[in-house]
Amino acid sequence: FVGVDYSEFLSGIMYYPSTNGREFGGMEPKIVLGENCVGLFEINNELYAVTCYNSCTEAPTNVSLYRLIYPTKENGLKCYAEKITEIPDVNFANAATATDDGLIYVVTTEHFYSISTDGTVTNIDVPEEWMYLCKDSIVEVNRDIYVGTHCGILRYEPVMDKFTWFPADYENMIIK
Repeated sequence: FVGVDYSEFLSGIMYYPSTNGREFGGMEPKIVLGENCVGLFEINNELYAVTCYNSCTEAPTNVSLYRLIYPTKENGLKCYAEKITEIPDVNFANAATATDDGLIYVVTTEHFYSISTDGTVTNIDVPEEWMYLCKDSIVEVNRDIYVGTHCGILRYEPVMDKFTWFPADYENMIIK
């Protein structure tokens, strides 16, 4: 599976059937989902995708979590996406990451969510400044979640349900 974020040419999740460079069962590459791919994650030997609105489609879609199913002889060599859940009334996500304990964290303009693989969505309370931070990346390191912004890094500690702000030191970053 290959995930593609919005572009004028292609957006979505593609399945490319190959095994060590050989075609799998004579299958051709195919689009599995036509929504923007925010992230692909392997959790407990299963592949998951977080998607959001694709401006090339007619109807807006909510941010969604899918389980991606590989083709097998048991399922008739079909690959498909099984929708697990969606975040109501939220159609764009900036970034997403998965943790070792099976949670997926999703950053949006206004909110911060955790989604479990069983479909449970939790809206995490965020600092007042959240809306004004240009959030563009997220990563898990040692069980903490780091959200990259244009102004610095925001660390979320799930165990403490606590945010810590690390502002960028622009005085030392600017070339003089």
